[in-house]
Amino acid sequence: MAEVGPAGEGAAVVTREDGSLSLSDLLLGPVMLPLKGLFFILVVVADMAEKELGDEDHLQQKLLELQLRYEEGELDEASYRLLWRDLAERLARLRGGGEVP
Repeated sequence: MAEVGPAGEGAAVVTREDGSLSLSDLLLGPVMLPLKGLFFILVVVADMAEKELGDEDHLQQKLLELQLRYEEGELDEASYRLLWRDLAERLARLRGGGEVP
């Protein structure tokens, strides 16, 4: 009789009474494990991107960094204005406001 053993993230590993893995686990393991790992990485990256885009403090920090780069001469005025407008619009949308002038 097969038993379902514990595994992470809601997955289950089917083992036999003697603790050995089934033939399908052995055959599909080399294929499924990299796919599960890739899926995990994609979920983590998506969570990080969502947090970065939706975090007001992060956007304010980016605006300050942008101003500092402009004042130090790393950016020309046109690039500064373009990047500033993008960040300011994202911040306004996050706050529920309208467009940036």
